[in-house]
Order: sequence, then C-alpha cells, then structure tokens
Amino acid sequence: MNILIVEENLEEAQALCAMLHQRGFESNHALTVEQALISLGRTKIDAILLNAYPRHCGAGVDAFYRIQTNSAGIPIVVFIPENDQ
Repeated sequence: MNILIVEENLEEAQALCAMLHQRGFESNHALTVEQALISLGRTKIDAILLNAYPRHCGAGVDAFYRIQTNSAGIPIVVFIPENDQ
C-alpha cells in the first residue's frame, strides 16, 4: 500500500514516512497541495494523509476539496497535529 503524506513540515513528514515504513507501507511526501496533485497524476496512491490545519498545505478545507476532486475515490485521512490546535 502506497500512502501520500501531504505535510509542509519536512521533519513531521519524515517521521510519518519512517513510521509507515516500519509497518510495511510505502509512502510519498508532498509539501503542498500542488505537489500532491502532481503525485496523484504520476504515482499509484492507495490512501492520502492530509494535514488540514488552515496554515498548512493550502488552507484546510480548501486543500481537502482540491485533493478530493482529483483523487478518484482514494481514501483521505485528514489530521490536525495536536500542537497546532
């Protein structure tokens, strides 16, 4: 299973990628919604983890809708990091 992580904080994304890899998942990382949309067009993605905190990755709900519109039914898990509340 290949998971796309949409997270602008590189350290957080690397930690998520490492955790997923330890559990047998493949992962890709996009810093922005635009990068995520490019990845969706180039790579087989099975699920998406989206940091939807408003200051991250393209303004929260708008980021979700942009990715959802271009993800062809791929499951999207939206998260808001605890320290960003």
